[in-house]
Amino acid sequence: MTDYGQEMEFGYFRVPDASDPCGALEAGGVADRIGYNLLAGHGHRYQPAHLDALALLGVHPRTGRRIRMFQDVGNLPLRPPAAFATAEATPGLFSGGRFEGGLSAGGFLDATQAMGALARTQGQSLERLRRRS
Repeated sequence: MTDYGQEMEFGYFRVPDASDPCGALEAGGVADRIGYNLLAGHGHRYQPAHLDALALLGVHPRTGRRIRMFQDVGNLPLRPPAAFATAEATPGLFSGGRFEGGLSAGGFLDATQAMGALARTQGQSLERLRRRS
């Protein structure tokens, strides 16, 4: 086994299930209490069965004290860049810097367009992401 000088970390990917918002929040608290290092939630805002990942992760610092969190990943076509930056900074402030953001060009183009994003090809979406990051 190669030693890269870092300890292995373990994470929990929480599906932001809108049918059980308290359960989604509690799952993050449990992951924190049993010693997981990372807590993730994806940002598929066009999925009505899911809570908004940034909002859910923003509430987590009230139930967890040490686990690091990240959005896996945020769909940039559905949020203006300045609003996206503010939304991602807020959980970082409440968690003492334990939040890390992630950007996406939008992999489900039909769904993002149905929510108001401009019609683009995957190549155009990636180019736009490259220019904004």
